[in-house]
Amino acid sequence: MNTVYRARRGVALFAALALTAIVGLLVTGIVTSMRLARRGANSVHIDARLASAADFALLTVEGDQQARGLADLPLGRARVFGSVPTGDAGIDATVSATRLPHDVLWLVGEARLRSAWAGRRRVNLIARWQPIGGLPGAAIVSRGNVRLATGVAIHADTAGEADCRVDQLGAQVIVGEGAVVKADDTLRVQQAPSAEDSSTYFLSAAQRARLNNAPTIMRVGHDTTISGRFDGVMLIDGALAITGSFAGSGLIVARGAIDARAATVSFAGALMSFAPEGEEQFAVDIGAGTLRFSVCEIAHAMRRAMPLRVVRARSWSEMF
Repeated sequence: MNTVYRARRGVALFAALALTAIVGLLVTGIVTSMRLARRGANSVHIDARLASAADFALLTVEGDQQARGLADLPLGRARVFGSVPTGDAGIDATVSATRLPHDVLWLVGEARLRSAWAGRRRVNLIARWQPIGGLPGAAIVSRGNVRLATGVAIHADTAGEADCRVDQLGAQVIVGEGAVVKADDTLRVQQAPSAEDSSTYFLSAAQRARLNNAPTIMRVGHDTTISGRFDGVMLIDGALAITGSFAGSGLIVARGAIDARAATVSFAGALMSFAPEGEEQFAVDIGAGTLRFSVCEIAHAMRRAMPLRVVRARSWSEMF
């Protein structure tokens, strides 16, 4: 009788110990699951904060292109902007900006936590300066006749960056098919239908509508006279007279004639006139000076004048 009782007591002890172990495992599993769920929820929260901070930093830099000099970036070289505001005091953010050919800007924003959590988020953004038309193909582009006095020199900027370098043997003056160029020195002249197209001179309705939203482009709605210096893009809805000593860079486009007979001109970029062809009238008339055809200077001035547009479909993001 004692032997049977002791055997049953041993089975009961084993069952109690087994049940205790199972309950312990269940409790441990519940605690572990709760801990993992809490950690996962925390990770999701951190990821959302980092993604928002990286996006905010990117848009901050993209929207502040003038102050940060994005239009002045050299081709293919990344510039890193540190300590970009994110709206989150617990996150540090940097943005790397690289200018690519065809006026494309590649921005990479990286957000990192300042806490012990080692999370970071890197987000890519592609933006572009929207073109309003083709860039001029010569230092002087004219619908009508052109006259250059003796000694007026036209050079090509062959030392520019790869995306805007000028061909040493390219045209120096482009005119309409019926126009002529009068100059004592030999020039490379090209007659082209594009020189008679108003869109070449940014005069189409669509182009003007977009230019109206570019506050850094100088718009003149009448005949005007300039001297001294000008850098940038100037669009004149009339004739232009240049007097005295005049220097500058960029692009000057006049709907009427450009008369620089009483000036000494030193300009890097291009001069353009939409004045019609006339036997006694010259659309462009320069008395002295030097023109340097520089697509780089023109493209730089246009980038400074035009807003950036984000290309969302070509963006990506990474989480580490």
